[in-house]
Amino acid sequence: MNGTIANRTGGTGGGGYYTYFGGGGGGAAGSIANGGTGGNTIAWNGTNCLTPGGSGGLSGGAPGGSGGKGAGFTDNNCNVTNPSGNGGNYGGGGGGANGNGGIAGTGNPGYAFISWASVEVNNLSSVDVISVFPNPFAAKINVQNSKGNENYELYNAIGQVIFIGKHIEQKDFSELKQGLYFLKVPQSNQTIKLIKQ
Repeated sequence: MNGTIANRTGGTGGGGYYTYFGGGGGGAAGSIANGGTGGNTIAWNGTNCLTPGGSGGLSGGAPGGSGGKGAGFTDNNCNVTNPSGNGGNYGGGGGGANGNGGIAGTGNPGYAFISWASVEVNNLSSVDVISVFPNPFAAKINVQNSKGNENYELYNAIGQVIFIGKHIEQKDFSELKQGLYFLKVPQSNQTIKLIKQ
């Protein structure tokens, strides 16, 4: 049995500037890339108190979350803080604090997915195997090699049922949260891993 192991890393947090502005939190590692680096702040010049902190780093792909923005200031006297942001699910780093009461954002827990499968290739032909496209998907789940009478079962990453029924290609999943899903096709004894953008 063959497989692929991909080790990805979360993004580095952005740099702050003394007590004035906090750096952005690093983005979480994702299924397709490393997490993005949090944004650095600008130097305070004595008058630029309307500036937020550094921007959050982008996610490396679903289900990883983006980083939270850093804390900044929102008035000319530099005494009202612009709050930092929390990291996004899963694994986004929290935004940095500042020294004028702006606390750091909270980082979110990471996500680990482990799967394995054993398939007897002799029992499957290319005609019997159902494939799904596009994957990752945005709204529609299109199936190929379907006979039209299959029952489909769509589950989220923690095993909750999202959809059970026929003709899944007619269902609009655009409101579904980004992340990892599993499509079971009992008739062909298949479970297909899907990613919602």
